[in-house]
Amino acid sequence: MNKVKVRNANILLCVVVFLIAILPQILIPILAKIFSIDFSELAKTNETFRIILLLIDQYVFIFIPVVIFTIVNKINIKEVFRLNPINLSAGFLTVIMAVAAWVVSIFASVIVYHIYTVVVGKPSNVMDNVIPANMYLGLFLIALTPAICEEALFRGIVLKAYENRGTVKAIVITATLFALIHFSIIRFTGPFIIAILAGYLVVKSNSIIPGILTHLTFNGLSLCIFYTAQTMPQQPERLPTMLEYLVMLVFVAFALLLIAGCLIGFGYLTSRRNDFSERTFIYRIFFGGAREKKEPFQKSITSIKKDLVSILSSWQIIIIILIFIYFNILEILSILFK
Repeated sequence: MNKVKVRNANILLCVVVFLIAILPQILIPILAKIFSIDFSELAKTNETFRIILLLIDQYVFIFIPVVIFTIVNKINIKEVFRLNPINLSAGFLTVIMAVAAWVVSIFASVIVYHIYTVVVGKPSNVMDNVIPANMYLGLFLIALTPAICEEALFRGIVLKAYENRGTVKAIVITATLFALIHFSIIRFTGPFIIAILAGYLVVKSNSIIPGILTHLTFNGLSLCIFYTAQTMPQQPERLPTMLEYLVMLVFVAFALLLIAGCLIGFGYLTSRRNDFSERTFIYRIFFGGAREKKEPFQKSITSIKKDLVSILSSWQIIIIILIFIYFNILEILSILFK
């Protein structure tokens, strides 16, 4: 079977959120008291400990629940996870689009960071205590591993479940949920933008490979920038000036044009040739079915209002939103009272 129920997918996502966000909050104080260990200090000073935490976070808390869910629900792995190949040209275009989307997401994140800093205060950079010192190890743990584990969950299980509501809605809903589990207002926009692109490419090609490539490129590029910055003289942090925003806007405009051009090429490479005609060419380029998939994008059978009511009345989604709010309140309080 290849049908994944929305309720079941939401429960899986809720379990994953509990494991990665709440369980450590419960276990760490208990273990710290039993073994008299300061885990926060250990995480700062011991890289091996941080590596173990990253592996547990991705493989134990995300990937294993996905595997168990797949087995228990007797899911058709090839259908749900869209385990179909793409050609090299489509893969190359995917990487180019991911780089361009990274530029757009950085611009959006800078704006959010600027507003947040002015309204609340300067947030702490939690990633400094997470990223391994070795670049190759960092790329494996923070770029490649999430690209596989998180894509299996979101562009696999969750996207397939919500696709019954309409493909475009499913892409947006999945991207929103993906951004929410980063548990930060500041880290919301980047994951959301990249997830929109990943979701679209996965559905358009009927393959999870573009999702993995997009995720890998986005995280990998961010990591490379981080490691490069570590080797350069440290400059005092400041907010961008208006002139710098205008310069960034030029790059964003170019990135959006690049994405649009690559989407046309990607659509042509991944669509069935016999679907094209003069009257439907543009539609088929962007929304036509993939070569391995007979049906095009599924149309929505319900209104946006009904979908919002349905989603926001789901206890699993309510819990995820509350956890998101909880962590942001903690972040704000830590800034205001530090």
